[in-house]
Amino acid sequence: MRIGTVLSKDSFALPFIALITLIIGLNCGDNELELIARPWVNTEYRDLPDSILRVKAENNDSLAAMVIGWKFMLREDTVSAANYLTVFNQNPPGASAPLNYLTGLALLGAKRDSLATEYFLPLINNDEYPHATYYLASIYRKLKNDERALEIYQKMDPELWEGVDDSVLVCKAALGDTASAIEFAQKMLEEDKIVKAAPILTKYVSMERGKSPAHWNYLTGMAYYRGNNPTRAAAYLENADADTSFKDLSYHLGLAYYKIKAFDSAASKLDQAMELGDSSINLFKILIESREIEGDTAGAFERSLLGIELYPEVEDFYVFPSKLYYKNGDLEELLALVEEGRKQAPNSYKLDAYYTAVNFLLGNDSLADALVDTLVIKHRYYPGALSQSADLFEQSLGKEGIAEKLRAEDPMNRFPNTGDFLFWYHLYKEKDKADTARVMLENWIENDTVTERLQLMKDLYVRDFPEFANKKSDDKIE
Repeated sequence: MRIGTVLSKDSFALPFIALITLIIGLNCGDNELELIARPWVNTEYRDLPDSILRVKAENNDSLAAMVIGWKFMLREDTVSAANYLTVFNQNPPGASAPLNYLTGLALLGAKRDSLATEYFLPLINNDEYPHATYYLASIYRKLKNDERALEIYQKMDPELWEGVDDSVLVCKAALGDTASAIEFAQKMLEEDKIVKAAPILTKYVSMERGKSPAHWNYLTGMAYYRGNNPTRAAAYLENADADTSFKDLSYHLGLAYYKIKAFDSAASKLDQAMELGDSSINLFKILIESREIEGDTAGAFERSLLGIELYPEVEDFYVFPSKLYYKNGDLEELLALVEEGRKQAPNSYKLDAYYTAVNFLLGNDSLADALVDTLVIKHRYYPGALSQSADLFEQSLGKEGIAEKLRAEDPMNRFPNTGDFLFWYHLYKEKDKADTARVMLENWIENDTVTERLQLMKDLYVRDFPEFANKKSDDKIE
């Protein structure tokens, strides 16, 4: 078992008794830190009245003094505990290990850190009180005595003390070792601790091009990108891009440009990332959109077809070519595209809408009318889907009746309060959290009192979870 050690400077702002109970209650096996001895707890003295304990303490009975101090700490009165124990224990080098340890804990709780070091110093490398060594190093860090803290951390076994390697890096960084600072920041970035990574990188990495290594600029740019500051991210990533080139750099620089609406630059960098080997779905989605916004119809079309070739099941890659064919009146091409798209992405309302529309344009009115009904039944669980489809029929086909019907069936319009619920429901389903989505839906069905909306949710339940629906005897699900 590794013992967690990297506590923040505000660790002792926690309820102190809870913290020390956690620390001293650790179970350790062979080759691990020993359990902290607690003579102030494992003693019959704890049942004695305070008056008797004080008499014993006045006669130099250190165990009695510790029990008195511990009672103060149990009441979370660490100030009184610290005052009492420091008066009793005025000679730390000559005091027992338990007395020094408890006095040091009380002083920590009372925020008297400097004085606490005097009581923890005699306990360095003490097997019964191993945490005293860590507390001592932590206090030195807090007091900006990084050299002394580093000396202690370097003697601690990283296999037993989780985080001691990070503490070593932080101390070295504070003492001017830039490489350690960058190494620590990179670790924090890998652990998604952006709040810790970004300030360190900003301190040590220059915004002036050519002043810092490309890798440092890349790390800093990534910290700002993931911290949702695309403008600063782009600045650092540009500096890195001036000196080196690799697909992740080009990809994230492209995304940063996209977020600051520099779409031409975004497309250029995303194309570069693709050439360097990135063929991710998100790259193609953003690249196609950037090309489209910039008016590069040929570029968006070409990359859409490549996206279809690589990911035939992704509906997004069919949308731009469908839109283009529809606009240009290339009906046969549109029909072939959406027929294939509906096979690969059968749940796409956009492709279903284009398929219905192209059949109207080709004169297949009976089929198209039937497809409108199918569109309603199939997509009535998706807020906004039918309303967006309605725009296609109204604006370009002039079929206002169909558009009105679609909007009326949209759950976002029929039952406005369900919009957010259905959004999160489908999101969880898409993120492979089907159990969460199912429980959400069951709870909704259990509590809904609106007959039509309740039926909609029951139908959705049967569609998505038929194996559970068949097992339900409750008529709210049947």
